[in-house]
Amino acid sequence: LIFGQSVLRSAPIVILGMIRFLTTKGLEYQEHVSEYGVHWNFYFTLALLNICMPLLGSCTRGMGWFRCGVVFLVMGVYQYLLTCRGLQAFIEDFPRSYSRESSMPRIAVPVWLIDVYAANREGILGCIGYIALFLLSEDIATYCFWSSRLKSKAKDEEKNGVNDTRLNRNMPNIELEDGKRLAQCCILFWTLYVSIDFLYDIPVSRRSTNAPFIIWNLAHNLIIMLLVWCAFYLGSMGVCIGGL
Repeated sequence: LIFGQSVLRSAPIVILGMIRFLTTKGLEYQEHVSEYGVHWNFYFTLALLNICMPLLGSCTRGMGWFRCGVVFLVMGVYQYLLTCRGLQAFIEDFPRSYSRESSMPRIAVPVWLIDVYAANREGILGCIGYIALFLLSEDIATYCFWSSRLKSKAKDEEKNGVNDTRLNRNMPNIELEDGKRLAQCCILFWTLYVSIDFLYDIPVSRRSTNAPFIIWNLAHNLIIMLLVWCAFYLGSMGVCIGGL
């Protein structure tokens, strides 16, 4: 039931992807196949994420921070395959058509299916990284905003009919807690990124959406969110001081 609903919700995105594919090919619009592949585009990635996320969400509901550990484990395995098992070289250097390479070994899989995979390997394999990016983003949002203890307490007080004055008095503490948690996540992901870069010297690759790309992306976005939080928090403090 969940899968069917996800597929129906993703149908408009797939249609947009098909329209983009047909228009770019029909108009011979310049495009780089190294970005997502020959036939793939970001709409197809969004559609696949839209299908996978409800299924993964229902499977991992209630796992808490264990889910975050599983995501890091998947990232580690994927990065191992990229770095140590030649998957990164496959993404960057393998020909777009398997059937045209007579030197390639014959395997018991339809050749046309292998050709489709080889032609769109960046987009297909990149979905692994984007799923990890989405799940980690959800966990960060849960930690920094959705499950804040102070925020939950304020919501409980509101439901119990506590007057707005008492609720508003808690808001500065809630916002401060959000900022602290944002700063913690920011420090964590920048430390992870610098450590990976220093210890393993693995470059960021958007083509394969590898682990450094995911962590670098999260670290940069956390910095932006922290700066936005600082602006809003300092602005609200200024308004409060001015009101006094």
